[in-house]
Amino acid sequence: MADLSPEGHRKRMKERYIKGSSDTLDDHHLLELLLFYSIPRKDVKPVAYNILNHYKTLDKVFSAEYEDLLSIDSVGESTAMLIKLINDINKRIDTDKNKNIKRLSSYAEAKEYASNILRNLPTERIIVISLDNKLNIINTETVADGTVNFAGVDPKKIIKCVLRDNAASIIIAHNHPHGDPAPSPADVDFTADLLNILRNLNIPLNDHIIVGDREAISMSQMPRYAHFFD
Repeated sequence: MADLSPEGHRKRMKERYIKGSSDTLDDHHLLELLLFYSIPRKDVKPVAYNILNHYKTLDKVFSAEYEDLLSIDSVGESTAMLIKLINDINKRIDTDKNKNIKRLSSYAEAKEYASNILRNLPTERIIVISLDNKLNIINTETVADGTVNFAGVDPKKIIKCVLRDNAASIIIAHNHPHGDPAPSPADVDFTADLLNILRNLNIPLNDHIIVGDREAISMSQMPRYAHFFD
């Protein structure tokens, strides 16, 4: 006869995960497995559902702020800390991946590089990637952090990076936290304005990468905006 106690449920869940794969488990099952390690000797299924009902997706769960997690019913300090720690470890892993990327010779490489920096951030960040004439990375700098769109970003900050790094060309990138990477009207307007400024300096803007929840897009590869980068 099956053990219907919380301990029995935990044992079955762990065995199912070890013998199968994460692809066979729903999101709330994966979250339950994690919560076993922050909430001992208690049925964690309601907690997992509370968290997912609040954030809707695992991606949003693991990019949530510590204080926001604590506001959810039955989420204590240990659970909030564990979730935040996993997010920070994932960000560190993504950052480490970029140590082996020295050159951005294709839009695919640029998307990977930008995604490794901007993926899973809870707020919007805008970066400038300075390149030499062989498309080697000279420097990557954050020019805005915590903004909600480009409206408050001064293009002079980007120009300062270009001139300081003696860049032959640049790529700009930013993220849409918890959102679709499709360019917003503000993204398009800012890109057009920046292109006009850079043309006066004879500095090409190679691309504008936008990193969303699930994927990143290259504006230079979108037919609607490709003429910006000619």
